[in-house]
Amino acid sequence: MNTAHPIELFIAALINLFEFICYVINELAGFHTSQQSSNRDTEPQSPSETQTTPHIQPFHSFNQFTVKQLRQLTGINNSRYRKQDLIFQAVACM
Repeated sequence: MNTAHPIELFIAALINLFEFICYVINELAGFHTSQQSSNRDTEPQSPSETQTTPHIQPFHSFNQFTVKQLRQLTGINNSRYRKQDLIFQAVACM
């Protein structure tokens, strides 16, 4: 059976139309950036060339804050939290 049924062609056309509409919506919303398209054309970098930056600040940087400053930073006004708990919450917020 080498011929395609017209309904199958219609369903395939609807799927492609839906995919195109989703692509245009994402393009208008700004989800497809030029950086992403340029990354597809380049070769992947080796692990030694990529620079890693920590996403979380180390705990010792929050040790310099007072409990009052940590409460303001985290938005926790409850006095039952110790300084270490507030530091943990501050790191989680960052």
